[in-house]
Amino acid sequence: MSKPIAINFKNLVESSLLGVFYADQNGDYQYANTAWQKIFGLSPAVFRKQAWLAIVHSHDREEVAAAWRLAVAEQVQFCLTFRLCLQDCSLRTVCVTAAPEYEGNQLRGFFGYVEDVTQSQLLQQHIIEKETSYSRLLSHLSGIAYRGHYCGTRFMAYVSPGFKELTGFDAENFLCEKKGNFASLIHDSDSVAVEASIKAKIDDGGCYRCEYRIVVADNVIKWVWDQGEGIFDQRGNLQFVEGLMTDITSQKLTEFALRNERNLLLTVINSSPDLISAKDKNLRLFLCNEAYAAAKNTQPEQLYGKSDIENGVSDVLVKGDLSRGICGYEQEDLDALGGKEVHNHRDCIDILGEQKVFDTVKLPIKNGAEDTIGVLAVARDITEVSLAAEKIWFQANYDALTQLPNRSMFSDRLREQIKKSFRDSSGFAILFIDLDRFKSVNDTFGHEAGDLLLTEVASRITKSVRNSDTVSRFAGDEFNLLLPDVLNPFDVQKVAEAVHDALSLPINLQGERVMVSASIGAAIFPTDSQDSSELMRFADQAMYQAKRSGRGKSCFFTPQLQKNSERRSRMVAELRCAIERQQLELYFQPIVDLNLDRVLKAEALVRWQHPTLGLLSPNEFISLAEEEGLIVDIGNWVFKTAAQKAKSWRANYHPDFQVSINKSPLQFCEKSDFEEINWAEFLSLQGLPGRCLSVEIREGVLNDEVAEVGNKLLAFRNAGIQVSLEHFGTGQSSLSYLKKFDISYIKIDRLFVNNIVSSDEDRALCEAMVLMAHKLGLKVVAEGVETAEQYASIQSSGCDYAQGYYLAKPMSAAKFEEYIMQ
Repeated sequence: MSKPIAINFKNLVESSLLGVFYADQNGDYQYANTAWQKIFGLSPAVFRKQAWLAIVHSHDREEVAAAWRLAVAEQVQFCLTFRLCLQDCSLRTVCVTAAPEYEGNQLRGFFGYVEDVTQSQLLQQHIIEKETSYSRLLSHLSGIAYRGHYCGTRFMAYVSPGFKELTGFDAENFLCEKKGNFASLIHDSDSVAVEASIKAKIDDGGCYRCEYRIVVADNVIKWVWDQGEGIFDQRGNLQFVEGLMTDITSQKLTEFALRNERNLLLTVINSSPDLISAKDKNLRLFLCNEAYAAAKNTQPEQLYGKSDIENGVSDVLVKGDLSRGICGYEQEDLDALGGKEVHNHRDCIDILGEQKVFDTVKLPIKNGAEDTIGVLAVARDITEVSLAAEKIWFQANYDALTQLPNRSMFSDRLREQIKKSFRDSSGFAILFIDLDRFKSVNDTFGHEAGDLLLTEVASRITKSVRNSDTVSRFAGDEFNLLLPDVLNPFDVQKVAEAVHDALSLPINLQGERVMVSASIGAAIFPTDSQDSSELMRFADQAMYQAKRSGRGKSCFFTPQLQKNSERRSRMVAELRCAIERQQLELYFQPIVDLNLDRVLKAEALVRWQHPTLGLLSPNEFISLAEEEGLIVDIGNWVFKTAAQKAKSWRANYHPDFQVSINKSPLQFCEKSDFEEINWAEFLSLQGLPGRCLSVEIREGVLNDEVAEVGNKLLAFRNAGIQVSLEHFGTGQSSLSYLKKFDISYIKIDRLFVNNIVSSDEDRALCEAMVLMAHKLGLKVVAEGVETAEQYASIQSSGCDYAQGYYLAKPMSAAKFEEYIMQ
């Protein structure tokens, strides 16, 4: 090389930013330029020796020495990057490259250069760390981050590590084989709409956000949320797109489940006729059923998000002041929000103007944390139920015919009146009113007319008392009065007289003028009693006393009435046991055959041998037996006992002897174990003909025209038992009944017999009755014969039989046997 060129080359090397050096094959530097010295931090005095190895970082020194020895031994290029530890303890990274130099075929040394790469290494390390950090962050995404090109669709150039987890496909294969075409993964049903939406947003320069389905590995369908944007250069040209994609499959499934649950809930609540609604904490509606919306004549969706006022709660008006009603309605909601369960009955007027009654329940709605988040309200239309309940209540407390309070309501008011009277030391009276002979009205005009009569009586009684008084119908023809603030019996009597006066006027029934009267009994609080049951019982006792006194009268309770009632109760209890204890006894009164002047008949008359009261006549206990339903048992006992006596006397005295027994009218209506057909069977078992007995009945029985009467009289005839009609001439029976019911005997009432001597008219009547009876084939018995003159007149009139004290009084069976044997 010429000297000028060498000088220029040396100047060039010295001015280079690269460190240039020449080292022999032993690694001793023969030359190093200024840049090399600066990079290594060595002075010219020491750089020629291998002292440079001493500043190589201890972690890299062995590697550098080995690489140099290898390059010398193999005579190859040396190229290595390593660190230096300078004298000021700073670190520097250098890249050393050296090539072998030969002289002929002999290695002479190495020319090389060194570059300070400290900054570039730091930058590269920073980039690596950043990429590592980004990769770590992206790996934690539940979805993927992507970047790619857009040509009507997206072609991904990069997808984050979550791609495989999301799709099941390998990212590199997707980017290479499918060119990153993400449209190939979008579900066919969503593809067109998704691409159109993304294109529209990119064209507008905005962000796109959409959710759609993708088909991933194994044809599994997933839902994703995709949001991204187009990246434009300064000229507005689209460079690429980038975005984030999240797997929302679980959220969508939850959403679908919630939607299905909501639809199911709506189906359920829409099937309910109740008005169901739900409000949030701000009392704004977020759910309701069709019935609730229909009550406001709209659709549910039109009501959501609004308060009751905004939804027109005034369309369903609360009775009374509207503003107070709405405030009360909202207060119920607030109470429910406070955790309280609210129940209420509300009277309303609906949008059609009809009155309604709703039973409302409001409950707090709570979330999973038991926090109250709203109010659930259920309103049931109970209008019909309420009306039915009112009707039931009315039926339970009022009489259907007269619309007056019934026994139950009267008893309630009586108990309340007693409480009031105790508080203010006041008195009151109760009156029991029973119509006289009401049954005859029913029998004559029918039950419909009887109902009209009861209605008119109820109206008249109500008008005759004060508005503060309670008029009640207990049952049948029995009415009751409760007169508050009354203590003086004189005032009670005035009320009773007013009732009598009101009922004294004729009542028009089906064109007939009917007169009616009533028997009234009264009891006063606290004079007579302070107990409601006793007061009612006392008033009832007084009413029965009024009836016994002749009807159409009033009677006040007295202690004597109570004593009589108690005595009567004892008598009833004792009478129930009289048969079992063999306290009943038959007495017999002879009936003389006037043609034979011989006793061939006798009337059996029952007596009660009371253990303390002695021998009691029928007048003292038969009415009790009829009232208490004991008459049938007593009548059957009389029948069997009389039949047995008849059997004995027919055997021992005369084969045609006959015993007459009385039969109560009630026995024709009652049913018992011993009906008349059984009487016939009993006679047959005893070997007795029916003619051994005669049954005496009253004329009134025939007038009743009850089917049972005809049936039983027919049974008597079929059994051969004869029938006598007693007290003939005093009743109103038709003569046709004598043949219709197959009567065998008539008994002329003692009223005519007693006057047969002194009264020509009564004598003529007796003779006429005898003649008529004989014309009809009947026998005649005169009862109540008390004198010889009466006996003679009866006998001369053609009468067949005579009975009375003149002949013999009733006597015991033993004495009767002595009498007939004389």
